[in-house]
Amino acid sequence: MNKAIARADIDEFYSENSIADWRAVLGPRMHYHFGLFRPGASAVSDADMDVALDRAIQVLYPHIPKGSSVLDIGCGWGGPCGLLREERGCTVKGVTISHAQAEYCRSLGMDVIHGNAEQDSTMFPQQVDVALMMESLGHMKDKEKLLRRLRACASKLVIRTHCSLVPQDAAFAGTAYIVTPETMRECLQRAGWNIEVWFDRRVESMPSIDAWQARVERLSDDALTGHLKLFRRWCAHILANPRAWAHSHPHLEIVAT
Repeated sequence: MNKAIARADIDEFYSENSIADWRAVLGPRMHYHFGLFRPGASAVSDADMDVALDRAIQVLYPHIPKGSSVLDIGCGWGGPCGLLREERGCTVKGVTISHAQAEYCRSLGMDVIHGNAEQDSTMFPQQVDVALMMESLGHMKDKEKLLRRLRACASKLVIRTHCSLVPQDAAFAGTAYIVTPETMRECLQRAGWNIEVWFDRRVESMPSIDAWQARVERLSDDALTGHLKLFRRWCAHILANPRAWAHSHPHLEIVAT
């Protein structure tokens, strides 16, 4: 869709737009992941989207015990961290490659580290109850290596991740590496994880694209730069043929022990 972003510049890619512009697109909790809508959702309002974004985390609560310790890898702007702390009483440590995201999360009292989870495993706790990745695993180039590191420190793995029936070596301007469901399963198994839940959430999550596009279109032309400009193009690309895109891009919810 546009010039690929060098891996060294991904921090800036996720940090360059203003907090106000991100909040206008992501909503008050700043969830940067797909929402989950109830069957038959259409004509999505901002309020519907905000509920669906929270629900995307809340449906995972049966797999995240109250009061558990959680490592949120690719924690973004802290939406999941905040909900897990408020509604589950969890102790959450977040990791993000974006310095702006880390600073924002810390301003809200969250325990968040700025760093590259692929390159530095020393930032991981020695032991946690749950390792969480909300649509961040696709950004990891060597998925199996990271999953092995997590196997050494986490009792449970809770993931929601995008896959593709045709592998994409450098999607989203070179920031994502999207594998097939078969490859994802093999990576998990080779890393020593026993898969207990494997479920495609794509149908429930698709209305998110309409909601995001509507929010992005409200931004001023000056705001539509960098990451948000690419985000708008990505939404438009999907909405050009949403049924075909949804069919070829499973949205997997995975729980493993």
